[in-house]
Amino acid sequence: MAEFEVERLSELVDSIGKKKVTFTEEPQTHVEDEGEGTASAGSVGPRTGSVGLPTGWYILALLRILWTFLPQSGYLHPDEFFQSPQPMAAQILDIPSIQPTWEWNPDRPIRSPLFPAVVSGLPLLLLRLASNLTNLPFLSAYSSVVAPRVVALISSFLIDYSAFRTSLLIGSDPSQSLLLVSSSYTVLVFATRTLSNSVEMVLFSCLTYIVIRANKEVSLDGHRRYSWMFASLCVYGFFNRPSFVAFIIPLLIGWLYVEAPSYELRSYLQHCSINIRTISLRLLHLLPSAFLHTLAISSFEMFYFRKLPMFPRLSTTQFITNEFPRVFASNLRNLSPINFLRYNLDPSNSGSHGVHPYWLHFLVNLNLIAAPLILHIFFYRLSPRRHKPNNFPYYLLVASVIIPIAILSTNVHQELRFILPSIFPIILLASRYKLSKNFAMSWICLNVIGSILFGCLHQGGVTKSLINLQSETLYSNQSILAVYSRTYMPPSYLVYSRVPNSKIVDSFRLFDAQGDIPRVKHRFNKLIPDHNDSKSYRLVVPGVVAQKVCDCRMGYAVELVSIVTPHLSLDHGFNFVDFISPSSNDCSEIKDYEGVLERMKYYLSLHVYKVYLTQGCPF
Repeated sequence: MAEFEVERLSELVDSIGKKKVTFTEEPQTHVEDEGEGTASAGSVGPRTGSVGLPTGWYILALLRILWTFLPQSGYLHPDEFFQSPQPMAAQILDIPSIQPTWEWNPDRPIRSPLFPAVVSGLPLLLLRLASNLTNLPFLSAYSSVVAPRVVALISSFLIDYSAFRTSLLIGSDPSQSLLLVSSSYTVLVFATRTLSNSVEMVLFSCLTYIVIRANKEVSLDGHRRYSWMFASLCVYGFFNRPSFVAFIIPLLIGWLYVEAPSYELRSYLQHCSINIRTISLRLLHLLPSAFLHTLAISSFEMFYFRKLPMFPRLSTTQFITNEFPRVFASNLRNLSPINFLRYNLDPSNSGSHGVHPYWLHFLVNLNLIAAPLILHIFFYRLSPRRHKPNNFPYYLLVASVIIPIAILSTNVHQELRFILPSIFPIILLASRYKLSKNFAMSWICLNVIGSILFGCLHQGGVTKSLINLQSETLYSNQSILAVYSRTYMPPSYLVYSRVPNSKIVDSFRLFDAQGDIPRVKHRFNKLIPDHNDSKSYRLVVPGVVAQKVCDCRMGYAVELVSIVTPHLSLDHGFNFVDFISPSSNDCSEIKDYEGVLERMKYYLSLHVYKVYLTQGCPF
């Protein structure tokens, strides 16, 4: 009798473990019961019923939109302009004076033109068409900055969508996920810029949602249904930035993951052949989409770099069967992702952009984007009173943080923007538990500081000064030559982007001294032989080095024309004592700024000087 009861109990447990559950949020989707947890803060099951969007998300979404149109003055990195808007503007606006950077060398390109053409090229083309058709200045420095960012802004809301839908699938709080995503400065600032890393954030969030959604469907149809989209997004991510492979690896493992029907070794071995067959089919389903999208993007790249003729002389049939395969095969080894990997896998090349310790990503950069959430996750995971879920989505999200950062940490050059996609799985993990007031306040403080620092202050005077120089050139009878020093490289297309108006192209020149005052003097010395009264010269430097320029200390007489605020140059330090008390070394112009706030304005700004290429000081 006892043996009979034990057998009945064993059958009952097995039936519960294999039970199917249907949830109302996904009416056609069936998932296996997770077998752990309840509908508490640590619950892992899908949520049922309809879930509305929190009011806070609407406010933060409106802030993101308004801040894009303001626009943000912060200059994150030269790649923000020189990997997308600048090369597209050079071709679309027909500006011969703009030379693409070395990464766009047609013989050995390192950047794929696909996403720059969509994000920057298309809006700039529309602005030029509107200007030509209406003879109105739709194309200006302001619109050239904002229009590409609007495309990035629209795509950034895919991160919000993916966070909301994924939270519903894994049992996280969707409202908290939305609030965390929309309040993160990585989304408010970085995701609305024309960086390849911003595209990575969008693609990675969409891929994560697809993998979890597909694995929630028990049958093979779920993976077959999403295989085309999964493979295409992986290919797009690889061409956008080949290092995206680091983020694909954990998702690909999750895509191939097949849950064992039992933890017993005997039961698992019985289903081993089925698992191998399922994994093989899931891989095969990815190949057609991956092949076709690779072929399409590679062909577009070859057309862009003039390796394939846009209008072939041969007939269509002869071109497809003859010329296209020959040219495609000969240029296959010179595609941008392959050149990118060749360049960056060489430590000497990566080190030329800066050498960083291998622990920088884990110990510094990761905390700069999500320190409060990481502490929040550890606090709840280590608490013995909290539920500790052990399921597929949880391990996938953890792996999606650790594996990519570990791979990227092997490179000697490490920047904060390289690990931006990691914020998505961290937010989903943190949303499994209710955020306490202390963690919420620290999260708010982190993102307020990050938004102001990167969105407003960091190199914030560069784009503003270029917009001012464009206006000055339009209404000046002299041609203007501007030299920038100790700033990020100025994107010259902002000044030249004025159609219909050819005056700027003929009467403005922009130089980047790329160094300290001696290089600036060398640049102006080269301009002396061509000097005449029809030319006017400008020198643009941060306030922290302005004292090396004023009072004829550079060797030329200068006159302060304007101060552009705010501008914070983190690459060039300064003495905070200068904020508080005057010094005997202060030049005459700074003595007019009395008080701490006035002196801070002087130093945290970009100074525009008019330079007189004459002997002595005329004033």
